Amino acid sequence: MSFNSNNLLFITALAFVAVISCNNQSSSAQKLKDDSTTTAQKQQTAIIPFIDNRFNQAARFIAGLNQLNENEYSVWEKKPEWIAYKYQMDSTWEMLASTRFNVMEQFYEENWSAHRKNEGAVYYPFSGPDWLNIYQVYPHASSYVMAGLEPVGKIPNPMSMTKPNELSKNLNGFYNGFRTIKEWGYYVTSYMQKDLNLTKLKGVIPIDYLFMIRMGCAIENVELLSLDSTGKALVVAEFPLDKINMHGCRITFRHKDNKPGVLTYFEGNLEDVDSKAYGHSYIKNYGNYVRANVKNANSYLKAASYLLYSKTFINSLHLLLDVSKTMLADESGVPYDKIDRSKWDITLYGTYRKPIKYFTWISQPELKRAYEKDSSSIKQIPFFTGYHREIGQSNLQFYIKK
Repeated sequence: MSFNSNNLLFITALAFVAVISCNNQSSSAQKLKDDSTTTAQKQQTAIIPFIDNRFNQAARFIAGLNQLNENEYSVWEKKPEWIAYKYQMDSTWEMLASTRFNVMEQFYEENWSAHRKNEGAVYYPFSGPDWLNIYQVYPHASSYVMAGLEPVGKIPNPMSMTKPNELSKNLNGFYNGFRTIKEWGYYVTSYMQKDLNLTKLKGVIPIDYLFMIRMGCAIENVELLSLDSTGKALVVAEFPLDKINMHGCRITFRHKDNKPGVLTYFEGNLEDVDSKAYGHSYIKNYGNYVRANVKNANSYLKAASYLLYSKTFINSLHLLLDVSKTMLADESGVPYDKIDRSKWDITLYGTYRKPIKYFTWISQPELKRAYEKDSSSIKQIPFFTGYHREIGQSNLQFYIKK
C-alpha cells in the first residue's frame, strides 16, 4: 500500500498461483482433468466443510475445489477453464504447503507453542486480506480483527461470472490480484485494486473465502458492516454512501476442529488525519471498535510500510500497544526504538537488514545494535517474511507485555 512517497506498499501476505491461459485449453482439458484426479481426491479427503451451504459452495468454486454435492456449480466444474484453474490451484497449494506452510508452522510451534494454542483474540492492523499468514501463526483464535485499504468487496456470487466467455476472464482476473505475492510475499494495494477491478470477484471477501476453505475451515455466515464513529457495527445489506461510517465485513466460520471463529475486516484510512490520497480518517471509528471488542490480543504486523514509525499514526500505535498482550512483527511493523523495555520483554529472530529502497528514510539504530550485539545467539528464520524476500534475510521481533 502506498501512503505518499514515504509510505509505500501497505499490505501482506502469501505466495500464490498462476492461472493458465484458456486459449489452448480445449485440447488439453481432459488431460488436465485426469491429471488432477488424485489431487482432487486428496483435497476432498483433507478439507471437508462442516456445512454444505451457499457460502462454502461459492468458496470451493473460487478455491478450485470440487463441490461436495451436486449443485448449480457442478456443471461449471466440467468447463475447461475451471479445470485448468483447479489444476493450477491444487498444484500450487500442495507446493506451498510442503515448502512454506509446513516450515512456518514448525517454526512457530517450536518458538511460541503456548501462545499459538490461545483461543482469544488476534489483532492484525494494516493486514489487507492476509488472513492466511496470521492463521499460520494463531490457528485456534476465537476472533481475528483486521484492517487495510483494500476494499471489502461484496459477498461473492460466482454464478454471475459464468456467462459465455466470462469464466476465463474472471478466473484470470482473480489470479492477477495475486501477481505480486508469488515473488514478493505480500500484497501491493494499488496492483490488487487494479487487477481485481477487472473481475467480479472483487475485494477482500473472495480472497479470504479461498484461504479459509483451503485451510480446512467452514464458512457459516457473511455479513456486511457499517461502523459508526462510536464503534458500533451495524449489519447492512448495502454500504451507505456517506463518508462517516467505515465499511467492514464479518465472516463467521468453523475451525478444522469445529470450534467457532469470527474474522472481522474493516476498510479505510487509519492515519490520524484525513489524507488527500486515501480520504477520510477512520481511526476514531476503528479505534472505538477495537478497544470495545479486542482485549489482551496476540497481535501481528508484517510488511506494514513502517506506518507506525510516522507521527501521523500515533493513535494506531497507542491502540496496538493498549490492546495487545503479545506482538509478533517484522521491522516494518512495531517501531522497536519506541517500545518501553520496562513494559515489554522482547525476543529477536532472524537477521537485521536495512530497509529496502522504498523506505530509505527509516532509521532503526537501536534495533540494528540489538541484532549486532546478540547475533550469535539469535535464532534464524527458515523462511522469508516481510520485505526481504530471501531466506536468511528476514527478521521478526516477539514482544510480551510484562
